[in-house]
Amino acid sequence: MNQNVIKSDIAVIGGGASGICSAISAKSSDKNLNVIILEKLLRTGTKILASGNGRCNLGNKNLSSEFYHSSI
Repeated sequence: MNQNVIKSDIAVIGGGASGICSAISAKSSDKNLNVIILEKLLRTGTKILASGNGRCNLGNKNLSSEFYHSSI
């Protein structure tokens, strides 16, 4: 039986905003930890890149209403 085995100290399930922040926090706490993110989509952060004019709404320093489509 062929199986791919990935060994890590911490496996984060989901590569959205919370998963990415959790992985960064874990790695920051101990640089020697092997931390991986398991994501079902082709890349991590796909949903957060859809907001904030493609710059992620977590750190968009140039926030302006002209980048959003709404009547409000």
